Amino acid sequence: MRPIAAHWKELGISFDAIYSGFLGSQKQIEIVKDFIDEFKRDETLVMVDPAMADNGKMYSLFDLSFAEEMRELCAKADFITPNMTEAALLSGEKYIEPPYEKEYIEGLLKRLANLGPTKVVLTGVSFEENQLAAAAYDSAKGEISYAFSPTIPGLFHGTGDIFASALLAALICGKPLARAVEIAVDFTCGSIKRTGLEGTDPRLGVNFEAGLPNFIKTVLEEQDGIIRQ
Repeated sequence: MRPIAAHWKELGISFDAIYSGFLGSQKQIEIVKDFIDEFKRDETLVMVDPAMADNGKMYSLFDLSFAEEMRELCAKADFITPNMTEAALLSGEKYIEPPYEKEYIEGLLKRLANLGPTKVVLTGVSFEENQLAAAAYDSAKGEISYAFSPTIPGLFHGTGDIFASALLAALICGKPLARAVEIAVDFTCGSIKRTGLEGTDPRLGVNFEAGLPNFIKTVLEEQDGIIRQ
């Protein structure tokens, strides 16, 4: 990773965004932190998906020292996209099972923003049994918003990556945070529904590809409704 970054630096390459997802070691986190320091410009969006835990437990290859290192990486981000388990680890709180109270979620969003990122998008939020939400907090504006979707039974791999990627694409195209989260939720939920209807092996991931044409039109839509060609 370091030689690749050095080569990009030699070529004078710059980026509209820097986005990190699953990282397999503390050393990789250190490399990404250095990459952000080297390549971030004033206009560069930095998003960190602190992928390290789910369902109340850390992934088996990580320990609490990894969570501490991830906390330092999140401090360098403009946006972070933790799930509820990761949010508990990052904020030093005990994980609790859903359903949640709004006061708890909104307090958690603010504590996560205190780590350093201006904006926090929290996934896996549930206020009632048959509904999931992503909660978004823009600390600069003091605004909190929610994007809801129905709960879909089953285990579908890779949906966190799809959600974060769709969110970043919408943000790069200038969508406000609340709208970007809605677009990402709709795209991810649509991918899961499509996969369920087709009956394909969920271990192969969800069918997001078929939803890309409509997704592209949505994120490129101008304020006056005109689609950029």
